[in-house]
Amino acid sequence: MEMKKIRSACSKEKTEKRVSVNFTPTEYAHFLTMKEESGVQSLSLFIKARVFNETFRVIKVDRSLLDYYQKLTTLYGQFRSVGVNYNQTVVALKSNFTEKEALRCSPSWRN
Repeated sequence: MEMKKIRSACSKEKTEKRVSVNFTPTEYAHFLTMKEESGVQSLSLFIKARVFNETFRVIKVDRSLLDYYQKLTTLYGQFRSVGVNYNQTVVALKSNFTEKEALRCSPSWRN
């Protein structure tokens, strides 16, 4: 049984023409940095996008902003837990303690 060549679904034409480019070590390092920042998975797709002026996006992650977001999320979670605990306390007091008993136990509230 003969194995068939599998091409991607988006590739209609056979890619048979090749172009070669020579870089200096610093140019190649800059080229690889640009490729990594673009998030494109293959070098050939990155080169085609740059040559044919297709737009690509560069995603940069700000570590300080990420740390701030994590701390803010933790703080928000702590505020939520305080609110939940307060709500549970109020529900327990209302179900086990009547208003009449509360007024009897606390004479300073009576005027």
